Amino acid sequence: MTDKNEKEQNRMTNLILDWFCASSMMDLATELGAKAYVYYTNSAAYLGLLALLLPTRSRLTDSESEWLVPSYARPIPAASLPPHLSDPHVVALMSDLGRGIRKARGVVVNTAAELEPYALSSMAKDGNFPAVYPVGPLLNLAGGAKLSESNNRDRIMEWLDAQEAAESVVFLCFGNQGSFGAEQVKEIALGLEESGVKFLWSLRKPPPGGKICPPGEFTETQEVLPEGFLYRIGVRGLVCGWVPQTEILAHRAIGGFVSHCGWNSILEAMWFGVPIAAWPMYAEQQANAFYLVEGLKLAVGLKMNYLLVQTGVVTAQEIKNAVELLMNGADDEVVKMRARVRDVKKIIRAAAGEDETSSQAQVMRRLIDDMCVNEEA
Repeated sequence: MTDKNEKEQNRMTNLILDWFCASSMMDLATELGAKAYVYYTNSAAYLGLLALLLPTRSRLTDSESEWLVPSYARPIPAASLPPHLSDPHVVALMSDLGRGIRKARGVVVNTAAELEPYALSSMAKDGNFPAVYPVGPLLNLAGGAKLSESNNRDRIMEWLDAQEAAESVVFLCFGNQGSFGAEQVKEIALGLEESGVKFLWSLRKPPPGGKICPPGEFTETQEVLPEGFLYRIGVRGLVCGWVPQTEILAHRAIGGFVSHCGWNSILEAMWFGVPIAAWPMYAEQQANAFYLVEGLKLAVGLKMNYLLVQTGVVTAQEIKNAVELLMNGADDEVVKMRARVRDVKKIIRAAAGEDETSSQAQVMRRLIDDMCVNEEA
């Protein structure tokens, strides 16, 4: 009897899977008699592309200029689809992941119901879609700085503290993999110089040719910047390497964010009420940028169809125009965009409030209740 009780106590009842394992691990969950949940780290809208659209398609054809995806209120242009979806083998793999997600008992998504109501309702309308639990925003606001980076952090924060005007600085940062070749760096520098806007630029060194690894740090940034650039911009700008992104976004001096549109960066910017200029580069970032600019209306577009692997560069004029629009644009649409960002800041902070009546707390309670259901009772 004791052995039986111990087996019952030790039996796994719930299994939370990374979404990349959604297909391969579902059989294991069944074998263990566990209820399988998938944790999905991107937007609910992109979850819909993955699990509502792709399982119905054998391939995505170049002849279609836009795609009707149930979780997006507007059709997605083909140029805003992730570039890897042009490969039929990748489409097959992603479709399989989408089908795996649909087999789960529930999908835990890092978003807030108040941020993505349209996308979440599209899944609720699908009679065969698992329950969706929007538990976000889940953010690491403490950051992850190393001791070796403390001097760089102090220099950055001292420079920001010295800015007298609130929301006067544009922040450029492109994620863990974000780096550019010399030609693109020159265009960014010239665009920032010509804009006249104060800026903080996280400039990283590309990995050595042929290697897949995170960007490194320049020993001296002037080795890649245009001659005389640092002298000409003086105290108007600060060029650095690694940055404490969330701490910077929280600073009163930051008024805009030029971003690669990774979902974590988007959520962080919205948490601190910072509007974005979208410059996506790889993976699902093109779709995120389209969603942010055209769907949620929380950003301006800088270069929506840019790819790190392409040979073309974004020109100084394009960068200048986007930075000026983001920071100083006075037309009606930009003014409304900034107002929406301020509203979203309030909305998602309320969603993640410590009060037990917050939507995040209620969703977590529903998830835990579902996990505790004894199916054999």
